[in-house]
Amino acid sequence: MSARRSVRSRSAAVALTSAIVMAIAGCDVIPVTSDSGVLTATVGNNNAVYWFFFNQDFKDFAGVRSPAMAIHKDVYYDAIASHPGSKYIKIDQNIDGFSEVSGSGASRQVLLKANEFANQGDGRTLSATEDIVLDGPAYGFTWLTGAHNTRVTTIVPSDLCGLFVMATEDDSNTESAEFYADIVATTDTYDCGDITPVSNQGGEEKPAGPPGIFLTVAGPVGRSASESPVYYGADRVAVTSTYLLTVTRVSNVTPTITTLAEGTIDADGSFTSMTRLPALAPGTYNVQMVGTHVNGSTLQLTSQVTIGGLGQFTSIGANIPVIR
Repeated sequence: MSARRSVRSRSAAVALTSAIVMAIAGCDVIPVTSDSGVLTATVGNNNAVYWFFFNQDFKDFAGVRSPAMAIHKDVYYDAIASHPGSKYIKIDQNIDGFSEVSGSGASRQVLLKANEFANQGDGRTLSATEDIVLDGPAYGFTWLTGAHNTRVTTIVPSDLCGLFVMATEDDSNTESAEFYADIVATTDTYDCGDITPVSNQGGEEKPAGPPGIFLTVAGPVGRSASESPVYYGADRVAVTSTYLLTVTRVSNVTPTITTLAEGTIDADGSFTSMTRLPALAPGTYNVQMVGTHVNGSTLQLTSQVTIGGLGQFTSIGANIPVIR
């Protein structure tokens, strides 16, 4: 998925990518594109950019929200209360000597890479090569525990795959009607696939984290499982090896296994893709991705989901990894 569409901002005469911002008057949005795990924002002379990721449930909340001039952490408690499947995270990027920047003046651009979403030990700083900080709240993610200011462990790029993405130069923390209108209008999504290497200060390339497979059952809880997206892929696994994505009904009798996707890894050992779940009867299911490590080991990720009487997700479990 490549996010290259733009929508018109009410506060500017040019086409800009719609962005989320909590400002009393207007939204200072920044053009942004997403391709192969790299987000690019046109920041001009700004010294910071604020990235936002959220899902359809949060957009649905924005569509019915009447602004009360609340501060942002309280707004997202309200979002969870009315739309429990809401997901939202904000990432602050300070543009400094470590940032990858191109151009100058109004056309200056800065990158944010999927492989930099790795916790560096303090629970909030996300990259050793960039000045990037997690800014809570971060609701709806399996790696979050506790309240809006809780420290997290590791942000996995695939956790953000397919979410709506926006960027802004405004770090105001008060809600407004413009804020919600921009959320509703946003169509750009984050493509986290084919994660690219990061160059260190010496110009050498270092790996984008450990090689492996990824799996994300988009959900969220409360939505129909039928046609729900499942994102999957691999990064630097065994070339020409095979992969298999299945959904299996958990029962005491012979399990029903449905193949969602299968294929052969190409010559670079990496790919990303999306498929959709079929209609599922009420019960418990294992959604499983299987691939092969470069050393020949079998890699397996399993997310257990439960389906309610109306065909909706009632739970979506975190991925359980197995290497054998």
